[in-house]
Amino acid sequence: MVAKRGRLDRFISKACQISLRQVKPLLAQGQICVDGQWVSDAALQIDSFSTISCQGQLLQERQRVYRMLHKPVGVVSATEDPIHRTVLDLIDGPAIPGLHLAGRLDLNSTGLMLLTNDGRWSKRLSAPETKVAKHYRVGVTHPITPDYIQAFAAGMYFEFEDSTTAPVILTIVADRVADLVLTEGKYHQIKRMFGRMGNPVLSLHRFRIGGLYLNGGPDADRTSPLATDLAEGQWRDLTASELGLFVD
Repeated sequence: MVAKRGRLDRFISKACQISLRQVKPLLAQGQICVDGQWVSDAALQIDSFSTISCQGQLLQERQRVYRMLHKPVGVVSATEDPIHRTVLDLIDGPAIPGLHLAGRLDLNSTGLMLLTNDGRWSKRLSAPETKVAKHYRVGVTHPITPDYIQAFAAGMYFEFEDSTTAPVILTIVADRVADLVLTEGKYHQIKRMFGRMGNPVLSLHRFRIGGLYLNGGPDADRTSPLATDLAEGQWRDLTASELGLFVD
């Protein structure tokens, strides 16, 4: 889903069904426009979000889309599923080619999800090296004792991935409720970590990604940009200031 880059002349040749040799005079005559600029460089690198026209004819125009959604229980984090409703099924309006999930939540988990058609953005957001923090509120079966704090901070080794989890910040909120901060997202990581402690998870809700909060969030810094309240199943586009929270 990453927007692949390529040469402008090859794109024009394919889009207009002409030879590369025929593209050259069009460039020399100033007949090709990319993102509002007349260009003459045949090797100019373009991608699927470049707006391109040739001799006044629009060949490509695709806008980047960035959305947030409040996922309910019972909705699967996938683009399609033969049994359950998917996150994309909650998005009304015309279908957007390439729209996908930037991160996932389990079927019975709830909370903040991000969607985009910009593969570079979602890849960067999910990459471990970027260390974008995800915040969760977790309800469990048995009381959470202070020793959990050190166990989660030290990390846990999982044979499935043959790796140890990065440090997780655990804050005890109530007898059976904790807030967690993760900078990675291994398969069912939170449930597996509590499972290692012999304490099954009953509820899992993600309320924050980076500086973006869902409905304020229990630890919201009120001086930071906050997300507009979204009921379960609702979505909206990110504002420019919210999108700026994820720009290096």
